[in-house]
Amino acid sequence: MMTSTEQLIYDYILKYQPICDKCISNGLNYKHNQNANMPCRKLRDMGKIIRTDKQICPLCNARKYLNYIRNV
Repeated sequence: MMTSTEQLIYDYILKYQPICDKCISNGLNYKHNQNANMPCRKLRDMGKIIRTDKQICPLCNARKYLNYIRNV
């Protein structure tokens, strides 16, 4: 079961995928990228999302790990 923060981040990824942790943090007005990074890693471990090797984020053009919703 996801926490409310994890659900919020999951929904945000669903809307904007592929997306990096920095863009999630900026979009949700988090002060630190870690506020998105930790839940994203937990979502990955739960099998809800995929985190890629570093690629170019289409939103910020930075080379970052990208988050996608896992197709079930």
